[in-house]
Amino acid sequence: MKLVIFVATLLALSFISITANSQNSRISLNLVDVSIKEALLEIENQNQYYFLYNNNLMDVERKVNLNIQNQSINEVVELLFEGQNVDYTIKDQLVILFPVDDSEIKSDRILVEGKVVDRLGQALPGVAVVIRGTILGTVTDAEGNFQLNIAEEPAILEFSFIGLESQALAYGDQDFLIVTMNPLSRNIDEVIVVAYGTQSASSLTGSVQAFNQQQLANVTSPHLLTKLQGEATGVLVANSSGTPGEKPGLRIRGEGSINYTNEPLWVVDGVIFGPASPDINPNDIESVSVLKDAAAAALYGSRASNGVIMVRTKTGKINTSSFNLKTSTGITRVNQGNLTLMNGQELYDYVMSMDGDKLPGQFPPANSESVINGVDWQDIAFQNGIVHDYNLSYSGGNEKTMLYTSFGYFNEEGAARGHQWERFSGRVNLDYKASDKLKLILKVEGIYQNSFNNENDLVFGSYVLLPWDNPYFSDGTVKVGRTEVDGVKWYSRNQGNPLYDMQYNYIASRSMQYMNDVGVEYKLTDWLTFVSNNRIKTRTSRGEQLADSRTADGQADSGILYNAYGYVRDLSTSNVLRFNKENTDHSVFGIVAYEYTQSYIDGMNGEGKGIYPSLEILNGASESKSIGGSKSKSAFLSILSNVQYVYKNKYMMQLSYRRDGSSRFGSNQRFGDFYSVGTSWVVTKENFMQSVGWVNNLKLRLSYGSVGNANIADYVALGLYNMTVQYNGEPGGFPRRLPNPDLTWESNKNFNFGVDTRLFDRVNVTVDAYDKRTDNLLQDVPLPLVTGFYWFTDNVGSIQNRGLEFSLETEIVKSSPFLWNTSLNMSFNKNKVLRLNDGKDISMGNKIIREGWDINTWYMRKWAGVDPSNGNPLWEKVTTAADGTKIIEKTSKYSEATLQNMDSSSPKFFGGFMNTFVYKQFKLDASFNFVYGNKIYHLLRESLDNDGAYPTYNAIKLPDGWSRWEKPGDIATHPRPVLLGNKLSNKPSSRYLEDGSYLRLNYLSLSYTLPGTLVQKVGLNRAELKLSGENLWTLSNFSGMDPEVGIEGYGGTLYPVTRKYILGLEINF
Repeated sequence: MKLVIFVATLLALSFISITANSQNSRISLNLVDVSIKEALLEIENQNQYYFLYNNNLMDVERKVNLNIQNQSINEVVELLFEGQNVDYTIKDQLVILFPVDDSEIKSDRILVEGKVVDRLGQALPGVAVVIRGTILGTVTDAEGNFQLNIAEEPAILEFSFIGLESQALAYGDQDFLIVTMNPLSRNIDEVIVVAYGTQSASSLTGSVQAFNQQQLANVTSPHLLTKLQGEATGVLVANSSGTPGEKPGLRIRGEGSINYTNEPLWVVDGVIFGPASPDINPNDIESVSVLKDAAAAALYGSRASNGVIMVRTKTGKINTSSFNLKTSTGITRVNQGNLTLMNGQELYDYVMSMDGDKLPGQFPPANSESVINGVDWQDIAFQNGIVHDYNLSYSGGNEKTMLYTSFGYFNEEGAARGHQWERFSGRVNLDYKASDKLKLILKVEGIYQNSFNNENDLVFGSYVLLPWDNPYFSDGTVKVGRTEVDGVKWYSRNQGNPLYDMQYNYIASRSMQYMNDVGVEYKLTDWLTFVSNNRIKTRTSRGEQLADSRTADGQADSGILYNAYGYVRDLSTSNVLRFNKENTDHSVFGIVAYEYTQSYIDGMNGEGKGIYPSLEILNGASESKSIGGSKSKSAFLSILSNVQYVYKNKYMMQLSYRRDGSSRFGSNQRFGDFYSVGTSWVVTKENFMQSVGWVNNLKLRLSYGSVGNANIADYVALGLYNMTVQYNGEPGGFPRRLPNPDLTWESNKNFNFGVDTRLFDRVNVTVDAYDKRTDNLLQDVPLPLVTGFYWFTDNVGSIQNRGLEFSLETEIVKSSPFLWNTSLNMSFNKNKVLRLNDGKDISMGNKIIREGWDINTWYMRKWAGVDPSNGNPLWEKVTTAADGTKIIEKTSKYSEATLQNMDSSSPKFFGGFMNTFVYKQFKLDASFNFVYGNKIYHLLRESLDNDGAYPTYNAIKLPDGWSRWEKPGDIATHPRPVLLGNKLSNKPSSRYLEDGSYLRLNYLSLSYTLPGTLVQKVGLNRAELKLSGENLWTLSNFSGMDPEVGIEGYGGTLYPVTRKYILGLEINF
């Protein structure tokens, strides 16, 4: 509430300031022998006036001398264009210049009037309007309107503006022209957020992919990562669950670490945030840049091994003042996919085929109500979830102050019963120009998140509980789910009714995050600027879990209550000297910087037992069950530099260097050095390319450099002692880990070659090939017990990722009023483990990490099918003959089967393709994403496709193409079902490995922008209606509910990714 009051007060005060008249500022200049263009630029730099003009219609290269003191903007413009037929109009800080030809102004001229808008109906000021074949023209005013005199009809009017498609329109006696201009799919000179600043796309030497707020506005999700799925090359986004509030996993160009995070580094508004994705309201984000190679990411040194994602939040816009309200409401549904469970009769027949009557009393009578009209547990567990997303923001600015502020609320009631999640967010971004040289920046954000879960394994139960077990008595009361309590047989293997536990047991959590940035920009000279960004970020959290004494989970301890509290504080300062020197042919720009970050974490938890029902406080516990706590502190210190040289906007060279120090590493290796070199060549600027008109842009990029991974736990270089024991009533401890003062960074050497091109003025192609090798991998090395220690952490491994990325953007139809744009991206990555400690394998359950193999290799017994003669399971048994040849046999003994490499959970390739259609006020977006070549271990089938091993679990119906052995000679995919199991046929093997490839319609939306003339009558600037759907259709052979199971590749009893149907409204006023 305090945050809301603060935001509202600041909004009101700033709004008063912004809407005040700002044209009273005065200008002082002393310029000698400069062009009018240079003089206008100097006025912009000093006074934040902005000039719009067409340099083809007026002479702005003419040299002038200007010595003025305390003059108004009107007086300055008239002096600059004295003797020229140039007129102007001023609206706030926007100065629009346009030519006037007196000789052409006659009474018989025809007056043409009109308005230029973008494809969303927004007015476009500053658009140049020229009569073809003449130098006559004008520029649209702040409302997009224009007037122009022509000599005769018909006349061709040409409209042009930077970043928009030029248009030519034939005028023939229309009363009032409405001209719609469309954006270029990608402007090669667009400004992109990069490390410690911004840079034009044409001067980049590294692999960077940028997304603006329009590209991020599609998916209704509280998390930014979901919006990048299928959009960014080299970026694999995988949802492991549809649980409300759950974040997806992320990998950029493969996995390069074994024991520590493979998540990228996040940077928010120029300050390092950390490896965890930030809880920022996506509606507050202006742009996102993904830095993938060393040339782009090396300035983040020891933290950039897994790539960098840079987020810039919105700021106020000068000469504007508007509110924006965006609302979305919809329903969510579980994607049932290809999984179908047996009903009561089907399950009964299946069990009886295994001589189920040999277990009397374990199954219901043949013609009982439970068999004939069984319960659908999936129908009980899942429902139509509800999602709400509301956002109100204000944006405005004048020459002194620019303000953006917002308030957001997101709420989702899950498609699985018992799940609720909500988030409140507030933000204030304030820029204040204290003088011509000094700018002050304040950014304040507050995020409150709250979740509640009383599902109590109902989702798991919806798969395994038997359709013979009705959770309700005939009077509608809920059964406990235990035969001895209910007095009615509960047939399921799991003794317990989740609906009963839902009445009492729950898991709840809440968190509050504040992030406050204070920044200063001071212009030391016209080429040197000092920038300081400083942040304090705090996060408090509380978790609570209750196992009520009336439920099975809490019965033994007469009720259990668990509480946990956590606190995180990060202090960061980034101080940068930024320089930029340019002349006609040469440009040199770069930075020198110093950074320091300090992190502190503490927490405590306690668990009590003997909790009286409904008394949900630890103070009410009769006895302590456990207590714990932790504290941790770390610091980073960095110096860095970067310089880039550009010659004729044709040849670019960039050098970067960073030295990092971290408290996390050994005392002898606290500091590490990281570097990169990048170069690019714009081939189309060469003379020999001028005749190749169909190649509009061709740039080659080459880079090499080193980055590191410092995202490890605190204190791993230090010796570890276990101090939680007692001896003879006295506190004691024993050694666990040996210290390693030489422990250092995981280092990454990265090579990248890229090509950017634009063809036929409508096709953009980008190709990147990379080789990324990570050395000094951190591993826990076991020690002989005679040393007195269990292990120590050392740098002993290396991994390689090689890949190819491809993106294609096409503007198939560009003529107004119809537009059709498409894009396609594909990413190929091959991972290989090069070295491990002493070459020893690392067992990871059903996976193994072995030299020469993919890091995500499945290692298990190879399924060899079913013995046609008796229906028994078969596996491969591999032995080696004396001469070294491999002998492959089949065996029905699980213990004899050989563990083998059974492919990987890493995809061969992944990507997405998008189509956007625009017709007048309508817009249709369709986005697909795909994954190919990965293997999913369908863990759920161990329980539900078990050949009789668990007769009191439900079972799946066999999909088309699968069959069960029934008689000798049958060629079947499934063994003979045997009561209580057929020779361990359901134990881990490649039998349950399935193709995880899929193609998904990730997003489909239809939006309609109301006509500007209509919405302006009711006081609005813009209004848009949108109907959208997410995860609407999936093509996959996976036998489960959804093939998107997360990075690790296990398809278990997960809360599947949901399907959404959303109705939205956005208005600007």
